[in-house]
Amino acid sequence: MTSEARQRYLYLIRQTKDDKEQSTPAPKKDQIEGSKKNPKGSAGGDSDKDIKFLNKQKSLFKIVLINIMKKLRKRDWQLGGE
Repeated sequence: MTSEARQRYLYLIRQTKDDKEQSTPAPKKDQIEGSKKNPKGSAGGDSDKDIKFLNKQKSLFKIVLINIMKKLRKRDWQLGGE
């Protein structure tokens, strides 16, 4: 191992140790929950509302899906599939 490779290896080992120390979560009193736009608890639980899409969006999804299916069929054919 060259001295440059060894130095890089030792540097990466040090970085890994530092990352582990930094990955401990902040104390509860320092953790931020919620905001003005998304109050505390707004992301939790099940929603009883359905997601609604405009017809324009549905059309776009359909076009994208059709294009993906065409590419998959073409790729499958090129690989010798059915």
